[in-house]
Amino acid sequence: AGANSISFYAKGCYYLMQHGLCIGVSDGTGTYYAVIKPSSDWSLYTLTEEDFYLWADNRIQEDKHPNLDNVKSMSFGIAQTHTPFHVGQLYEYWVTSPSFQKVLQSYTF
Repeated sequence: AGANSISFYAKGCYYLMQHGLCIGVSDGTGTYYAVIKPSSDWSLYTLTEEDFYLWADNRIQEDKHPNLDNVKSMSFGIAQTHTPFHVGQLYEYWVTSPSFQKVLQSYTF
């Protein structure tokens, strides 16, 4: 209880521009979406509640964020709006099992 972030390791092919993470919450507020830029090497990603935005009415609502204690579903995928697709090209990405934790304070270095 009290989780405010999700961490996981991920990597993607060099031409994969963005990787999306969608979560559904049990409080009925909707589906939330976050995007990362995957590296071609395994990298640790930590997303906080503020990294997720409500997806409703086919648009992002940047002023609404989820309570990560209420996550009931999660899916990873290619952010099709930001990654050009080419017929016959293989798009690959890998993700480890995510973990939920409480981040007390975040720092930017």
